[in-house]
Amino acid sequence: MSNLTVTSAIDPSPYSCLPFVFLMLMMAFLPMAGGLPQRLWEPNLGKAAGVFVLSLTVWLYYCIAFASQGGVEAMVSQLIDWINFVCLIGSLYVVAGGLFCDYDDLASPRMNTLILLFGAVLTNFTGTTGACMILIRTFVHINKARLAPHHITFFIMIVGNVSGVLTPLGDPPMFIGFLKGVPFLWMLQNPKIVGSWAMCVMVLLIAFWVHDRRNYSAYYFKGIQVENVEVAVAPEAPSDRKNAFRGRAAVFGFLGIVVIVFVQGLPVWGSGNDRYVNLGASAILVCLTLTIRYVVGDPECYALNLFHLGPLIEVVILFFGLFSTLAPVLGYLEFHATELNLNQPWQFFWTSGALSAVLDNAPTYLTFASLGAGLYNASFNDPQQVAVLLTVPSFSNILEAVSMGSVFFGACTYLGNAPNLMVKATVEDMIKREGGYPPHAVPNFLMYMAWVLPHLLPLFVIVMFIIGI
Repeated sequence: MSNLTVTSAIDPSPYSCLPFVFLMLMMAFLPMAGGLPQRLWEPNLGKAAGVFVLSLTVWLYYCIAFASQGGVEAMVSQLIDWINFVCLIGSLYVVAGGLFCDYDDLASPRMNTLILLFGAVLTNFTGTTGACMILIRTFVHINKARLAPHHITFFIMIVGNVSGVLTPLGDPPMFIGFLKGVPFLWMLQNPKIVGSWAMCVMVLLIAFWVHDRRNYSAYYFKGIQVENVEVAVAPEAPSDRKNAFRGRAAVFGFLGIVVIVFVQGLPVWGSGNDRYVNLGASAILVCLTLTIRYVVGDPECYALNLFHLGPLIEVVILFFGLFSTLAPVLGYLEFHATELNLNQPWQFFWTSGALSAVLDNAPTYLTFASLGAGLYNASFNDPQQVAVLLTVPSFSNILEAVSMGSVFFGACTYLGNAPNLMVKATVEDMIKREGGYPPHAVPNFLMYMAWVLPHLLPLFVIVMFIIGI
């Protein structure tokens, strides 16, 4: 087997990766820095200023240093990817705002666990972002009185990441594979992927139930600490239960989004990755969203959800910086991929996973899938070659590892996947606008990692042995 032939003509300096590093550090530490730095960062205008400076640095570097090597085209491609990303998550966020579900009773650990299990299945039909936006407001509302960090972290781990590996609709890496020629049902027909998915989801659900049972029991006994929050008065046991569900137009809106995304990847469009097809699909998504929001949607649902665009704008700004500053990171990785000396599935699993924890997982998946195809003198950008590669057991093992690494590790940090930041911003906005929530319910960047890594890393070790070492 030969090494991957480098197809990129751009070899960025490793120093050009510093803007991405600076952006990660700003996102991790400025929200809890205190004083003037925190006050400057908190408004969206402050975030936009920092993102603009770092992004402009990368844009100028690529457009000047690599003008004759496709630098402008590379950055324009990143811009188009960002536009498509914004249109998709924006559509999901706005349509979800027109869906209102309430429950008068305090959610029990059993109910919360069932909601997360439902989300784990729903994710593979609506995508991680769609499932998160459908469920997060309801999940937070019914746990309002005792909302704690474990609610947010396990929701992101299960619904926002791990559960999206079974279909191309589940998570962007899987959709990228579908566009490149991986059959729609390939993941569902793969025992290793399905087994790893079931094992991770079940173990995380059990761990969540244990944490939530402790939280629930403590809430009903005066003076017991609940996730470092003192409960002053124990509530009376709830009696009458009442459910409320509104927003049928939003349900049809979600179905429309799923259909548009699915049709976008059909072979009739050629490679399925044509920028004009993607931009056309994004334009249709925007039109559908505006129709749901202002024509057929229920205005009272948006009022009950205290809907506004603040959290979406925050994510849009931050991901503009991530998409821009990510270009030299991925470019450097692609150009120097042969130096990584990867040839075993477990190596692909941990390496693609480690990068997916801090980078966007879709390009990370594509990079390592391409690297794996290069071991067989093939291209992952050619659907016909991909079809042949999938008949080779050793390549299938590599693609299994890249698929699970790219999806599972996305839960490790807030940067690993778009729903992570979206959920964080949405819940923080709900707490700020509604009031009545326990303090410190949403963990900061470092506290989030302290919650998820002890639960995820042992599971990743088990998955490594399932894949094969």
